Amino acid sequence: KFSIQYKVSLLLSCVVLCVSGVLSVSLSSQAGLTVEAEPGDDVTLWCKHSLIKSNYLFWYKHTWSSVPDRVACKYYSLSSSNTCFFIPESNRSVMRVNSTFSSLTITAVNLSDSGLYYCSSVENKDITFTTATYLQLKERKEPVSDDPEKSKEGLLSFIRIIRSCRARRIIGFRRS
Repeated sequence: KFSIQYKVSLLLSCVVLCVSGVLSVSLSSQAGLTVEAEPGDDVTLWCKHSLIKSNYLFWYKHTWSSVPDRVACKYYSLSSSNTCFFIPESNRSVMRVNSTFSSLTITAVNLSDSGLYYCSSVENKDITFTTATYLQLKERKEPVSDDPEKSKEGLLSFIRIIRSCRARRIIGFRRS
């Protein structure tokens, strides 16, 4: 077993080596994506991987104010995939893995779910990171009405306001 001081020293050394270009980390070549959602939505994020044998696949969440946080893990083999015993499953997120893709579905997202999400795998001591996806949550502007009469009433009010403004020439349209 290694001491915490040794682990921190090793981590800092890896960071310095990565920044200086001595140690490289593989990234997928696809451009990063941004997924926008509103609180309460269900969101599915995807990553492509190239696992050809049994291995661990991780999902991470990274925010500006924190270090990367492992949010999900599966041990993938050609016959099945199992949840990692060292990362407890969340009741709001589900990870799925097949031979080329992994997905992370987060149900009923909230503002604290905003962040940068990405996958990684470790094979022969090489760490491979996938394209990152930024999950951006925005607050709902107005409550959504399930009542069609209220929605219709709101639309009719909007049309009346536009007609009133046009009649008073507050809103003008030019013809060329």
